[in-house]
Amino acid sequence: MNTTTIQPCPRSTLVSIFGWVMLVLGILLTLVFLLNLVLFSLVIQAEGTELVSAEELADMPALIPRVMEHMGLVLGVMIILSLVGAVAGFGVVRRRDWGRRLSIFLLAASIVWALVGGAMGMEGLGDFPGPEGENMGPIIMAMNLGSVLLTAVLHGWLIWKLRTPEVRGEFVDSPDSPSGSF
Repeated sequence: MNTTTIQPCPRSTLVSIFGWVMLVLGILLTLVFLLNLVLFSLVIQAEGTELVSAEELADMPALIPRVMEHMGLVLGVMIILSLVGAVAGFGVVRRRDWGRRLSIFLLAASIVWALVGGAMGMEGLGDFPGPEGENMGPIIMAMNLGSVLLTAVLHGWLIWKLRTPEVRGEFVDSPDSPSGSF
């Protein structure tokens, strides 16, 4: 009698932690953005569509009024992305290859978003009112660049790690998995 047993792949701690972090953060961020959407809608109903006076808008960097004008859409997109992140985290926790691939896509998108957001954040750095605001531009620029670099390096490393054969082998239906179908 010839019986073949498939040995389960060892589960790496990194993948487990990453999956749980994605799942929990996705759920929490979805709730936070839903709450923000509700509060934003209540403020719009109570105060009308003009949240900020024209004089105050004139003093703000050009990006802020555009974001405020489309805040409902921005929050809706963030809710969807948070839900997708939670689903990806669930897939990683369950060691499904679609979860790994979706996580890689979200990590790559977050690098692009960090770069675009970092560039957009540089707009209006010299627009701080008052004498105490004069020296804030370089400090905020350094913090902005630091967060962009940290995001890019960390997420790039996670993408690389999730693409290694050892990690891919942990996922069902991955080509490197002993039980994989392709």
